[in-house]
Amino acid sequence: MKKQELLERYVEICSNVLSENDKIRSILKSYGIAERFIFDNFNLGYSNGNVVELIKGNKELKEGFSTLGLLENNKDIFKNYITLPIYDEDKQIVNIIGYTLSARKKEKTIALNNTGIFNSLFLKKAEGVIFTHNPLETLLLIQNDYPNVTFSYGDDNKYIKFFKENRIRKTIFTFEGKARLFYDLTKNGVSAKRIEVDFKSLSNGNSKEYLEKAFKNNENSAKEFQIGQANIKVFGVGGAVPS
Repeated sequence: MKKQELLERYVEICSNVLSENDKIRSILKSYGIAERFIFDNFNLGYSNGNVVELIKGNKELKEGFSTLGLLENNKDIFKNYITLPIYDEDKQIVNIIGYTLSARKKEKTIALNNTGIFNSLFLKKAEGVIFTHNPLETLLLIQNDYPNVTFSYGDDNKYIKFFKENRIRKTIFTFEGKARLFYDLTKNGVSAKRIEVDFKSLSNGNSKEYLEKAFKNNENSAKEFQIGQANIKVFGVGGAVPS
């Protein structure tokens, strides 16, 4: 099997596992991740660590997953992680991100490799980009009609290059940290600002009202380069595009 076919099969397996795991879906709901389009459009999944058993002795899949680094010593590297595929501009999977819901794990976000930018197909058409601290926060903002959002992982230089190539001139960070990326973006002429967002407040029914207040008093707020719900349509993989 080709690399792309292997990645697609792994993503499909994890998506099926999540759809059948009421406990994990309930935990995600407690975080505020509940809309069906978030699960379907971004191919959200979950690894229970049983991928070897699930492929039922398929030697080709097992060897392919091992070659790609999805399996190490016959163990799934994303065991007990929410999985999120990263797509390139040709809608091909270039990476898979794992995010743990466990409070005990220090390393919350892991990646198969350092390539790709989440939601890049949409971001390249946006005036500005919002950075969150992790994948779930990004999905929460998308769910609340802030589609021009991503999270950072891997080499910061790919984001600098992406901003330059697509002439993105504004950014907001919703968390403290990533000082080097923040500085490098401003050095390259990007208007950058930090706005604190309490993402725990987005798990209740007043999330949209909260976000409006969070951004209201900022001259360069997210609303200035947000594309509203009425102008968005969702496509099959990896993001939202303007209609």
